[in-house]
Amino acid sequence: MVMKKRTKWLISFLLIFTITLLYASSRSSLLRSEGGNFQNTKEGFQLQQGDTITQQLSNSHKDIKAISLHLNSDVKQAHFTGELKLITKNETEEINVTSDMFKGDGELYIPLPERIQKEATDLRIVLEKIKFDENKGIYITTAFPIEGKMLNVNGETKDNKVLVVDYKLSSVPYWKWGVLLTLSALVATLFVWVGKRIVVEYILIAMIFGSFFAVYTPIHQTSDEWVHFLKSQDVAQGNLITPKHEGEVGYFVSQKVLDTNLHPVAKDEKINPDAIDHVKQFSIRPDAKEQQIFGAQATTAVYTFIPYIPQAIGIKLAMLADTNIWTANILGRLVNLFAFIAMSAYALYKMPVMRRTFMFFMLAPIIMFHAASLSADAVLMGSSFIFIALLMRLWFHNEGLTKAEFISMAVSGIVMTLCKFTYWPLLLLMLFGGVAKHGTKKKYWLFNIGVIGGAAILVAGWNIFVMKYVGDGLNSGDVSATRQISYMLHHPLEALKVFIRSFDHGLDEWIEMYNVFGFLSTPLKGILYLYPIVFVIIAIIDQKEGVPTLDWMKKWSLRFCIASVTLLVMLSLYMTWTTVGNPYIVGIQGRYFIPIIPFILLLVQQHFKFKIEKPDVDIFASKAAILFLTYAFVFWLVKLF
Repeated sequence: MVMKKRTKWLISFLLIFTITLLYASSRSSLLRSEGGNFQNTKEGFQLQQGDTITQQLSNSHKDIKAISLHLNSDVKQAHFTGELKLITKNETEEINVTSDMFKGDGELYIPLPERIQKEATDLRIVLEKIKFDENKGIYITTAFPIEGKMLNVNGETKDNKVLVVDYKLSSVPYWKWGVLLTLSALVATLFVWVGKRIVVEYILIAMIFGSFFAVYTPIHQTSDEWVHFLKSQDVAQGNLITPKHEGEVGYFVSQKVLDTNLHPVAKDEKINPDAIDHVKQFSIRPDAKEQQIFGAQATTAVYTFIPYIPQAIGIKLAMLADTNIWTANILGRLVNLFAFIAMSAYALYKMPVMRRTFMFFMLAPIIMFHAASLSADAVLMGSSFIFIALLMRLWFHNEGLTKAEFISMAVSGIVMTLCKFTYWPLLLLMLFGGVAKHGTKKKYWLFNIGVIGGAAILVAGWNIFVMKYVGDGLNSGDVSATRQISYMLHHPLEALKVFIRSFDHGLDEWIEMYNVFGFLSTPLKGILYLYPIVFVIIAIIDQKEGVPTLDWMKKWSLRFCIASVTLLVMLSLYMTWTTVGNPYIVGIQGRYFIPIIPFILLLVQQHFKFKIEKPDVDIFASKAAILFLTYAFVFWLVKLF
C-alpha cells in the first residue's frame, strides 16, 4: 500500500511538473532572467540614419551577463545595422550589430564579454553608425527608469528615458524552477491525500495556494491594493478613522512610502525586478509626524477599520521589527490570508449541506487571489461565508443553533454589512429560520430585530457620518453622489433605463471579471473557462447530505434577496463611480456578487434531485479546485516574471 502511494505520488509529481514546465516555458523565459533598472513601456523614438545614442548604466547594475536592444518597424520588412561600443573604465569592446525585422519587434541579445562583465557597474553604451533601408522607419523602444539616468541622442538629452534591457543574475533563473518544483511536489501530495477530511483538506489547499499568491504576487498588483495598503498602515498606526487635514480626508505617510508605489503592470508587460529591489531598500517604520506628508485619498475612508484589522496587525508587526516596506506588505497579506482561512474553515465546518460545493466555491482562484492581498474583501468574504453557513444550519439542521452559533451568526452578519452595506438584505433571510429554532417568539423577535435593526442603524449611522466627514472628497469631476441622486429624482425613467441597459451592456463583463487578476487587467483564460461549468456540476451532484427542501417562502425570500443585493451593488456604483448622465453603470465586477452565489446554486440544486450510491464528489471537488488553482498560479507567475 505504501509503495502504491509512493508510485502514485511520483507519477503525479512528474506529470504535473512536466505540464507546468512546458506551459511556463511557452509563456515566459526559463532560460534567462530579464532585469533592468527601468519600468517597461512601449514608448520609443524613430531612428535617423547615422544617429549616435549613448547611455550610462548606474552603479546599481551588478552581475550583468548580457544586454538587449529592442527595435521595431512599421513596414513589412526592414534591415538594420549599427556599431555598438561597450566602454568601461579600462576596457572597450566594439560589436557590429544587425537585425532583420518582419513588421514586429526585433531583439538584439548581446552577451557581454567576461572582461566587460567584471566592470559592468561602470558601463557606457554607445550605438552609432546606424543604417537601415531607405524609406523604412525604424523605431527603438525606450523605457522609464527608476533611478535618474539620461539617454543622449546626437548630443540631445532625452529626460527619464533608458534604452537597454539588461539580463542579470544568472543565465538560468533557478528560482522559477524552484517554485515550479515545490508547487508540483505539494500538488502531487494533495492529489494523493485528498478525499479524507474536508475541513483539513480545505485548510491545506487554501494555505498552500494562498501563500504562493501572497508571496509571489508583487506588491500593489491586485485591485486597488495601493489604497488598501495606505488604509492598513494608517490603522496600524492607531488611526481607526481616516485622518482629515485642511478639509480633505487622506493619510499621513512618509515620502519613502510614496516612492515605493509600484504601478500595476499592464496586461502585456512584466514586473521590473529592479523595482522590487528598490522597494526593499526602505524601512516600514513611520517617520515622525512632522516629517510625514499628507495625501488626499477618500476612496477607502468610507470603510470602517474592521476589514483592515488583519492587514494592520501584519504591518504593525513589520513596523515593530523595523523591516522593509516589501516585507511589511507580504506580512500584511499573510495575516489577512490566515484570518480569511480561519473564518472560511469555521464556515465549512458548520455548513450542513452542499459542503463540497461550498469548499470548491471558497477555493475559487479569484477568491484566493484577493484573500491573499491587502484587500478588505478577505474579511468581507470570510464573514459572509460564516453567515451563510450558520443560516443554512438554522434552516436545515434539525437541532437548530447553539447560543454560541447564534452569536457567531449575529456578529458575522453585522461585520458583513459594515464591510459593505449592499449585503444588508441577506440578514432578512434569518426571519425564515422558524420560531421553534429560537425556543420562543420573544427570543425569535428579539434576536432578528436586534441583528437586522442593529446592523441597519450601524450602517446608516456610519454612512451619515462618512458623508458629513468626507464631504465632497468622493466627488471627482462629473462623478457626484448628490448630483446623481438629483438626476434620479428628476429623471426616474432615464435612470431606470440606465439600470436595464447595464444588464445588456455589461453582463458578459461581469462574468469575465470573476476571473480577472491584477489591477483588472489580466483575464485568466484556458481551462478557467470551464470553471463555471464544473462549479454547477459539483453543485448538482453534491447530494451526500441530501437535497435541502425549500418551501415557497424560502425560495421567494432567496430570489428577493439576490435581486436586492444585485440592485444595491448597481446603485452604489451608479452613485459613486458613474458620471451623471452616463448611459450605463460602470465599475461592476463579478466578485461583488460572491456572497449571493451560494444562494443561487441552492436554488439551482432544487431542480436536480437524485440519489448517488457511491458519491465521489469529495475527491472530484478537491482535485478540480487544486487543478484550477495550479493553472491560475502558474498563469499569473509567468505573466509577471
